[in-house]
Amino acid sequence: SCSSYDISNSTLVPVIASYDSIGNIAPLYVRINNNPYKILSYYRTDTVGFPVFDCKIDFYGQCKNIKLSYHPREFVWTLKN
Repeated sequence: SCSSYDISNSTLVPVIASYDSIGNIAPLYVRINNNPYKILSYYRTDTVGFPVFDCKIDFYGQCKNIKLSYHPREFVWTLKN
């Protein structure tokens, strides 16, 4: 395959995000194990080839930290396991 990333330590997840014409990306919601979660805040860092987002989600009334990556060549999001 000609993938730009190794998903062996990640899970593909659906994300609703906001994109603008100058390249800003803001993840808004993520679905994990078929459950939707609102992203309360995030901090973006860029690695080689794709952005990584350290996110805080509302996990049943508690704040939980997750790490999402966006892979623009494949148009997919992954959750770090």
